[in-house]
Amino acid sequence: MELFEALCSGKILGAGLGVLEYEKASFEQLFSSELPEDFQYLIQAENVLLTPHIAGWAVESKEKLV
Repeated sequence: MELFEALCSGKILGAGLGVLEYEKASFEQLFSSELPEDFQYLIQAENVLLTPHIAGWAVESKEKLV
């Protein structure tokens, strides 16, 4: 909630988020209307970059695990 308020007020100019509170098995499911208003704002905001928590999916990660 504080991030949402800070972005709306201009106190924070932007955010990059790689781990999300509402992560599910499929990243596409995040774009449903059942999510809280502040999270819907983060999804649509031009000054917010969201990425799914998939760092372990990279080829380099798989090679390092081996």
